[in-house]
Amino acid sequence: MHTVRIGEELIRYRKVSDSAPWLLLDCGRGSWGTTAASHVQGETISKLIDHPYKVFLSDIDLTKEIARNLADVFNQTGIRQISFDGLEGVWSTGLGQYGLSLMIKEWYDHLLPEYRDNINDASMTTHYNWHTFTRMNWGEPWYAGFRESQMNYRLMNQDFYRRNLIPCMLGWFKFDADTSLEDIEWLLARSAAFDAGYTLVTNEQQVKQNGLSGRIIEAIRIWENARLSKAFPPELKKEMEHIDNEYSLKEITPDTWELTPYTIKRYQHINSIRQPGEPVVTRWEMDNNRHEQPVGFILKTTGKLKNLRLEIGSFDTLDIPFEMIPGQYLSYDGGDTCYLYDKNWNVIRGFSVDPSKVLIPTGKTTLTVSCHFENEGNTEEYISGEIRLKGKAIQLN
Repeated sequence: MHTVRIGEELIRYRKVSDSAPWLLLDCGRGSWGTTAASHVQGETISKLIDHPYKVFLSDIDLTKEIARNLADVFNQTGIRQISFDGLEGVWSTGLGQYGLSLMIKEWYDHLLPEYRDNINDASMTTHYNWHTFTRMNWGEPWYAGFRESQMNYRLMNQDFYRRNLIPCMLGWFKFDADTSLEDIEWLLARSAAFDAGYTLVTNEQQVKQNGLSGRIIEAIRIWENARLSKAFPPELKKEMEHIDNEYSLKEITPDTWELTPYTIKRYQHINSIRQPGEPVVTRWEMDNNRHEQPVGFILKTTGKLKNLRLEIGSFDTLDIPFEMIPGQYLSYDGGDTCYLYDKNWNVIRGFSVDPSKVLIPTGKTTLTVSCHFENEGNTEEYISGEIRLKGKAIQLN
């Protein structure tokens, strides 16, 4: 952030001159809330080290002062939770891992006794922190999709936690306006499998915009009640650790639940034509190792289309009686209604479906998808399809 310190004044500069005598050019005096002051010739000038988060890194004395100030926030407000994310910044002290422990010890020792019983975590640990931290919480949602961001890292962490007698935590996940119920249940299944907590990052606006927020919050309640009741047997939890296995949980009574496993297959239907006016057709090969059932699916389009048809085994057909535009979802769970959603899972409309007319048999079958894209032949436009087949429900109590 191009800042130096002279006495108690911080000075920003645009750049350093290209040749001696070395000069700081285009200076901003009294920066960062300090006051411009006179300085004597020969006074020490220090370059401040900064971090991409746009903060300055500390030496050991400033680190201790920061830690005591954090403790005072607890002592004066009564808050009981903190996350020491980015603790590696304390490496700027030059004391390595000891510097990390020293900061936490300074914070903990400065807490009033009644505030030492708090919830605190971090993205890295030291031997000392093992004694004071409530948990670790590694894994961030900023780098990829809901299920992809740092997933291998998150899974490896669970073994590390178990070996070191630390409570399992899956890390941070984003609950956005477009987060699906299926993604949330995928997370909740991993939580139940590892008996692990997790952190959902969201805000009031995102929750209000998501049309499935009520169902998502209800799903969290149901899964957490079952997990805390230890309803999942060890052999089932082992299966649920695998991220390719998906489930949905239904509450029967406050003490009993029904867990439904799913077989999920994902496909694409790309806007590629052989001649003008010809329907765009893709055949999805499906091997149903479950019982005969109505075919469940979630379809999303990146292009405007009409005349969408799903044909099952070259016999039964499901015609979608309306257009779809980019970002919309079409979802059917095997009941008597298929729903069209906007990009944030708000229902736009539904239409009746006869489940007996969309049955997918046991064994191999072909699903044929066809439609007319408005921009024929634009291969950047496609339908992403998720076929969902239910397995035998498992009773839990």
